[in-house]
Order: sequence, then structure tokens, then C-alpha cells
Amino acid sequence: TISSVHVHASDIRPLPVLQDTLAHLFNLLESSDQPFEVVHEFVFDRTRSIRQDLSMQNISGYEAVDMYEQM
Repeated sequence: TISSVHVHASDIRPLPVLQDTLAHLFNLLESSDQPFEVVHEFVFDRTRSIRQDLSMQNISGYEAVDMYEQM
């Protein structure tokens, strides 16, 4: 688990970047030549990072709820 004490502002992605990243990850699920299990594991790991960024920045509202529902 990442600690907010050791995180620099430059390491945190703003909401628009998180939204683009999530869309890219879902595109990988649909278009990858890799086995589903491999892609799923990768996407799960990366969405955990997105959830951490949302939480650490205390991002809430419709956009965040929509992202959490997709994940």
C-alpha cells in the first residue's frame, strides 16, 4: 500500500489523465492478443493504481463514481 507521506505531487495523475488511462486499459481488454488471464491481471493491477490516485486526491463526484463503477 502506498503511503501519502512518500508521494510527490508529480507522481499523482489528475482526473482527466485517470479517465484516459482507464479507457485505454479497457481497450486493452478488448484488443489484446495476449490470453485474457494475463491481460486481466495487468488491468486489475493498473486499476488499483487508479483507485489509489482517486483516493489520495479525495476525488469525488459523478466522474469518480462512474470510474469506480467501471472498475
